[in-house]
Amino acid sequence: MSIEIVGFGLEDKKNIKKFAMFPWKHYKKDPHYVPRLTGELLGNKLLGMHGLLTDQHPYHEHAEVRHWLIYKSGKLVGRVSGAINQEYNKLHDIKLANFGFFECINDEDVSKALLDTVCNWAREKGMEVVRGPGAYSNITHEPYQCCLIDNFHDDPCLEMPYHHPYYASLYEKYGFKKAKDYFAIEMSKHHPYTEKETRLMGLVKKRYKLETRPLNMKNMKKEVHTIVRLYNESWLNNWGFLPIKESEGDALADTLMLIAVPELIRFAMIDGKEIAVVGFLPDLHEKFVRKKSLFGNSDIIRIARMYLGKKNIERYRFMFLGVEPEYRHTGADSLLSFEIRLNLDKVRPKAKRVEASLLLEDNHAIINLAQKRGMGHINKTYRVYDYKL
Repeated sequence: MSIEIVGFGLEDKKNIKKFAMFPWKHYKKDPHYVPRLTGELLGNKLLGMHGLLTDQHPYHEHAEVRHWLIYKSGKLVGRVSGAINQEYNKLHDIKLANFGFFECINDEDVSKALLDTVCNWAREKGMEVVRGPGAYSNITHEPYQCCLIDNFHDDPCLEMPYHHPYYASLYEKYGFKKAKDYFAIEMSKHHPYTEKETRLMGLVKKRYKLETRPLNMKNMKKEVHTIVRLYNESWLNNWGFLPIKESEGDALADTLMLIAVPELIRFAMIDGKEIAVVGFLPDLHEKFVRKKSLFGNSDIIRIARMYLGKKNIERYRFMFLGVEPEYRHTGADSLLSFEIRLNLDKVRPKAKRVEASLLLEDNHAIINLAQKRGMGHINKTYRVYDYKL
């Protein structure tokens, strides 16, 4: 049986479309897989989306990318991308390429051919390490930036990866080694609010003169620029970090306009300056799941399902938390998390689950705190792999 690999760039619209749509068939019989909105990848002018697989997306301002499709006996059986983010490499003083968008049948010859191809491409570019899987890469603010290791019977949460269970084995048989693990914590939505906790949060506000407020949907771009500033300042020393650029923040603002619940994204302020932010987002995967329907599963139909049913979404993702380093002693993060948990009960009473993700495996303070206080337990493990060339 012959194996053929086809390489191409963003300008090859025909193959880019095949690349984007391959998972729809690959996971046709898997009830847990939730396809990304096609507009997220290929763009959608009506919805104002700049697709990641188009040269209009801000990601390509500072990255070089390549894509491959693999055929076995004439049948499309897999895909992979290669990416080199020059800004990340400069910041971390590393010669790193990433492999991403990996999808493959359970065939070691096919997976080896895909990984050989991306590793050879990286070697030709002068890189020393290949890291993955991800979307294009494994930068902390990018979605789908790792490999699910366990708990494949649970549906993926918002922007979290899901794939066939054999993928990790294919990477490890090729020679990829663990670089870092992330955890998802399943939090108790009905964690009791004690009188002591309520009193303590009041004392925290008074002692440090903290004020809090919700997201202002009427000034979304300004609000997102504040979130980006807090993220860039508070995550600076984290593994896999790269600052979010203003153009990327503008794209994020467009997305948040669709999905944000203002009471579930809150800022803490001192003397009128935002010094911390915490955000919960509804798990849109509940509404974006494929359905057998006369209306089909186009982006418009799935977004319509989301708008009609967003108040009934049962799971929320504790997606981001950022505190300026000089204010980490104030308890602003605990205060904001406390207020959002209260708001979740008020504005989304049908919510049943909260997932906190992604948490670096060495973020012992947060992980231990959640477990010791009975607020949650590790529910899923995600892994990023490295391969030295």
